[in-house]
Amino acid sequence: MDYEYELNKINEVQNQLKHLKAELIRTKKLSEKAFQMSMGTIRATTKTSNNLNWQCMYLDKCRKQTWKTIQAAKDVLQVSLEDCDYNPSGFHSYKGTVNNSNSLQTKEDSRSIKMSCCKFCKGTIRLALKESMNSSSEKDFENEAIKFNLEVKTITFKEYKQKNTTWCVCKHI
Repeated sequence: MDYEYELNKINEVQNQLKHLKAELIRTKKLSEKAFQMSMGTIRATTKTSNNLNWQCMYLDKCRKQTWKTIQAAKDVLQVSLEDCDYNPSGFHSYKGTVNNSNSLQTKEDSRSIKMSCCKFCKGTIRLALKESMNSSSEKDFENEAIKFNLEVKTITFKEYKQKNTTWCVCKHI
């Protein structure tokens, strides 16, 4: 694909977005003026209201034109949002990451929750994010489980979100 073609398409989209932004600002100002003029004379109120109506119709037209411009440039703007690796040379490789909701969800799904549960009522006593625990906190967690005869489970973050957590109501702990 020719770089000049790509640059021209991007400039068209950029110019259309600037125009849309300017019209949005103009509509906002007219809306504020129409609100202020609502206490004025009937003629001034009607004129301002009509101007706002025409501006809103033009704004709708600008939105549609902006979308058409973006659609016309989709061959330039359309990219895959999947993660990919980059290997610019035989010695270098870079893990490509995309900051989107899917990568955030994957990060959450890879985490695990360590939980201690009461053996009598099956209620939860303590929760901890396993990745954030150090050796001291893990030791304290295990000691508490031994001391109070608790069941220790490790589940994924996704399972925890789906699980209806009930807390221990026993009086013995």
